Amino acid sequence: MGTSISLGDYEPERIPEPWEKHPRVNLKWAYYTQSISMNINGKSHCVTALTSLKKYSGYGDEKGDGFPNQQDKDVYASALNIYINNIGEVIGGDCVRTTYRTIADAKGIEELDRSFGVKREKDILIDGPELHRLIVEKGRVRFRNGKEHILNSFLNYIREAMMINRTLDQNYTRIIISEDKSKIEKILARIGIAGGLVGFIPFSETAGVAIVAKEVVSVFCFLLGLEPEINTLDKAFPMYDIYQIGKKSYHQDYLAVQGQDGEFYQQKDGIQEPREEDILKGIEPVIEFKKKIK
Repeated sequence: MGTSISLGDYEPERIPEPWEKHPRVNLKWAYYTQSISMNINGKSHCVTALTSLKKYSGYGDEKGDGFPNQQDKDVYASALNIYINNIGEVIGGDCVRTTYRTIADAKGIEELDRSFGVKREKDILIDGPELHRLIVEKGRVRFRNGKEHILNSFLNYIREAMMINRTLDQNYTRIIISEDKSKIEKILARIGIAGGLVGFIPFSETAGVAIVAKEVVSVFCFLLGLEPEINTLDKAFPMYDIYQIGKKSYHQDYLAVQGQDGEFYQQKDGIQEPREEDILKGIEPVIEFKKKIK
């Protein structure tokens, strides 16, 4: 770790996100869990991988027939991944940011803008023990470049996975898809955890997790940077099924508004809406394009 610098009473300069430059932005996000095989100290371990996936679609303000579905869009996807071992310890994490552009036709079907291509960046989080403490004590993560990110609602799922992996003989992904959740709740109550953990989400709230459909698994892996080739996906990343936690995804529109200083700032346009919608659908053209790259 590098030297820590205290800013005192001064606030660090805010760096605008790239999606903020658009007149209008639609944000969709959801949370996912899966069990993956990870090599640790030369041995293969079953690890719980939690993902907070956000997809910002930026477009213009020219309203017309089919707005906004028939608008060309710049898409900024951010996948924050947290890895938890079988004793409830956060052992690492990363964030993959993928940028691409789509062109919509008269029917609203989006095609990849091949002249723009696909751009990707990956940032690694700090080492496991320190990362674990920062999540538990501060509810945030820190990248190796020094930047920090507040976990917000994602923290609830991380805490729950840590607790499940530490106290039960199955990992979080297997438990959360269990049909007999009442039995699990009784076990947790018996060991005095269900009512004592801050941020604990009762299984009744996450019941009915939705398995990610096979036809969009490749989209999920594309946004996590797990190619180069989709047709060799099984070899690229050993995994079991992927599950969207709680069935619901979340939606929020933004609108660029000019401030008193003459600059434009994004503000929420309408209320946040939970929907039973798969946010991975609708970007198959991206995957079809990736398949052709050999």
